[in-house]
Amino acid sequence: MKCVLLILALACVATPAFAQQDSVPEENPMEEMGVLHNAYLGCLMKQDPEMQLNSLRVLVERCGLSVKGDPEAFIEEAGRLLPPDPLASWDDKLAPYHGLFNEQQQSFLDQLEAILSRTDATALQIAKSLSGLGIRASDELGREQADLAVLAAISVASHSLQFWTSEEHDTAGLRGVEARRRPWWKVLFVVTGDAAGALIGTAVAPGPGTVGIAAAASQGVGTAIAHD
Repeated sequence: MKCVLLILALACVATPAFAQQDSVPEENPMEEMGVLHNAYLGCLMKQDPEMQLNSLRVLVERCGLSVKGDPEAFIEEAGRLLPPDPLASWDDKLAPYHGLFNEQQQSFLDQLEAILSRTDATALQIAKSLSGLGIRASDELGREQADLAVLAAISVASHSLQFWTSEEHDTAGLRGVEARRRPWWKVLFVVTGDAAGALIGTAVAPGPGTVGIAAAASQGVGTAIAHD
């Protein structure tokens, strides 16, 4: 009888814990993409502070970016995925790839673009919106390559925002943008470029070097904006 009561007592205690565990949002499986993006971008900026070199080559040869197959082939192929016009809009950059995403995936991309267009919002507000979007996307999307591409874009956008609003970085006059009243649209435009690079790279050329495409896209947009 004591054993039965003990089992019932444990069940009563354990049930809420199991229920709570089921309600915990699933972590973005592409979270590491954002972390690596910032690491490689930081290295890229240190190795090429004047932004004069081929960013993909710098990432491979000086920053240790791991790629599949021949590094020269990767640099050439990945270079073709970088938007020819870094200052092109989000829609123009993604236009060639719209057919890769279904309605649900496109909905999350539209929400991401809307968040990164909020020049009236603070960095903290944008960060919170990106966090909420990442939680919803991780819970609702599947794990096909196009799903992972969307999740990668959200992760990179979140980490890129942290990178470009940090006091550690000064490329393109973006450091401490809100405190120093730098043009806020520049930061969001670079973050948008990073997200687009992550999305395109993951959708079209998945592999260990994909994160380099996002970092190179960031460098490209930053260079263009610095002279805008």
